[in-house]
Amino acid sequence: MRLSASSPKGQSKRGTNGPRWLEIRANPGKAALIRRQPPPEIVKNDAAAALTPRQAVAASVFISPGAPMSSIAIPASVAPILLLTISNIFMTFAWYGHLNYKSWPLWLVVIASWGIAFFEYCFAVPANRIGHEVYSAAELKTIQEVITLTVFAGFSIWFLKEPLTINHAVGFGLIIAGAFFVFHGPIR
Repeated sequence: MRLSASSPKGQSKRGTNGPRWLEIRANPGKAALIRRQPPPEIVKNDAAAALTPRQAVAASVFISPGAPMSSIAIPASVAPILLLTISNIFMTFAWYGHLNYKSWPLWLVVIASWGIAFFEYCFAVPANRIGHEVYSAAELKTIQEVITLTVFAGFSIWFLKEPLTINHAVGFGLIIAGAFFVFHGPIR
């Protein structure tokens, strides 16, 4: 997979001069994730002009005309969520998967966890690089924590066979309530 993370010439980082687009293109034998600008007719659209660059990216999806059927466009606001979800699945297995293998020597579990964590980083780092085009670092961290709790809840129930109680649900709910305040600006 090839990741294009550069801004076009004359463009500043984080999309201040216009929305950013991501296109996943699967060519025979290859897959590429390509950042592109939307076509001028979308940028000039009056409704889009009223949006900030972050809002425009979050609200829009662009599939290039004439693109092969194997191309899928993903808004930059969604790509980090998908990548962080995949990353967190690997992370949860790296951190907690060994709990079902307590007879294994600790040194072997550490090495196996490091091997799994490598793949976690292969998704987390691009997720944060792409996500910072749209979200602040605090928002990215909040998204990651909510995804982590969601993935962990499923992992705990289905892989570890440990039920979650109402206390867990209340605690997770309070963390998600905190995420609400992160995304809904300062309290006035």
